[in-house]
Amino acid sequence: MQNGIGIEQYFEEKFPENPIIPATVFLDAHQTEHGSITHGIRTKIDYGMYKPEQLGTEQNKNILERLDHDLIAGDVESVILDNVQRSRWSKVIWNASFGPISVISGGYSASELLRDPIANQLVRTTMKELIAIGDAATGEKVSPISADDFIDKSFSITLNRPNEVFPSMLVDFENKRPMEHQVIVKNPIDVANKLGVKVPVLETLYSLLVLLEKKKFGIWQ
Repeated sequence: MQNGIGIEQYFEEKFPENPIIPATVFLDAHQTEHGSITHGIRTKIDYGMYKPEQLGTEQNKNILERLDHDLIAGDVESVILDNVQRSRWSKVIWNASFGPISVISGGYSASELLRDPIANQLVRTTMKELIAIGDAATGEKVSPISADDFIDKSFSITLNRPNEVFPSMLVDFENKRPMEHQVIVKNPIDVANKLGVKVPVLETLYSLLVLLEKKKFGIWQ
């Protein structure tokens, strides 16, 4: 359930005989005070086998069905996917765009970024680069709709959330915690370089992000 791309390989090496079930979590929640979490209007988990061919075994099908049953019993929207990597790329498109830009801009919320014309265009351009990586990495379209329609829909959902959305990367930065920029930003860049996808904006955002982190906290990747 960890955010980002390319997190499964470590577990595959450590537990080669175990099925790995990556998940994408859509959770409307925020911490109101230490030890207190307020849940919002939505909890949804998309998941499936790390390797699609693992879906063919009866044992793995039973594992997914049991997990589905337990999640539904806990009032969670549960979705089993044949290709879970599409869902993971779909989510990282938002995280790897809004997260770095919110930090570098000095703490803008997601909706504040979208209401600013310059920031809005920067987010859109970054998302298009990430969509291109996801399409190349998964071998199919990350979204069944066009890139522009996908981005417009994402913007609309973000702007219509009942509460301001502050990307987790910004929350970590403001609380002096390590940001997940390796798995959210750097890993997609590495995939892009491997596949020959040009991502100059994403590379620039990553460089600025780690420089800012080094300047403020003395951390260097």
